[in-house]
Amino acid sequence: MFKHFRIRGSAIGATVVYGYHTAATFSTWTIAKHAGTWIFRGTLARADRFQLRQKSLRLSIPWDKGFLTWPIESIQIGESTLAAKLRPPEA
Repeated sequence: MFKHFRIRGSAIGATVVYGYHTAATFSTWTIAKHAGTWIFRGTLARADRFQLRQKSLRLSIPWDKGFLTWPIESIQIGESTLAAKLRPPEA
């Protein structure tokens, strides 16, 4: 889909969801694809650390015609930051 990609945002926008639950929101964030790997980094605005430890998490970003979503492959939760390796985006 994309060879190289980078998107940044602030305020409301990026969320990590677990099913229908919002596990985390971010004040600032970046998604980048480099050498075939998708990486997300964000500063936490709100986090439910229990939900962030569950399987089947997804990253959701609002877009002009809906949402872009990425399944989360692995996640690292810091005190005020979150980093995640993502699978390719879903339509």
